[in-house]
Amino acid sequence: MLKKFKRWWQQTPLQSTTLQWWIGDQLITMRPSVVNDIVAFEVIEQQLYATPPWGGAGFRAYFQSRHHHWFTLTTDQAVIGYVGVAVNQHQRDMHLTNIGIAPSYQGMGIGTRCIHELQQLARQAKLLTMSLEVKRDNERAISLYQTLKFDLLRVRRHYYQDDGADAWEMVAKLAPN
Repeated sequence: MLKKFKRWWQQTPLQSTTLQWWIGDQLITMRPSVVNDIVAFEVIEQQLYATPPWGGAGFRAYFQSRHHHWFTLTTDQAVIGYVGVAVNQHQRDMHLTNIGIAPSYQGMGIGTRCIHELQQLARQAKLLTMSLEVKRDNERAISLYQTLKFDLLRVRRHYYQDDGADAWEMVAKLAPN
């Protein structure tokens, strides 16, 4: 089993992928994260949440897991966001664990483009679905995910530790290339 995983890990395009695209006159880069990026992730997370759900310790724990992949979003060398995914090869699923875009860069389509790019990488890795959880009352995010063809799979009661809110577990089927 370990040999199979190692062989798959060497084949997956995730750990070495750097992508770039233009949004207006700004070049956005999505690159594999390094541990030093965590400081910027924490700053963005504090801007996004009243009670930051991950914090430095949470980010560091996931950085150490070989099933998780982090990408840092930059423009002009400034970190403007982050995306985390976990790959479950057995279920052939890419799970979006976290996405955060700095408030001044929201509404520009950066998050949408990141998800599209990750779905393409998942297809290349022969994964069949992309899944995520989202707070039930986060209407803006739910609307985005529905636009991206994510469907409600189930409601997870009292999922979030900070306030006990329910989560919608959503999944999108990935059509083959």
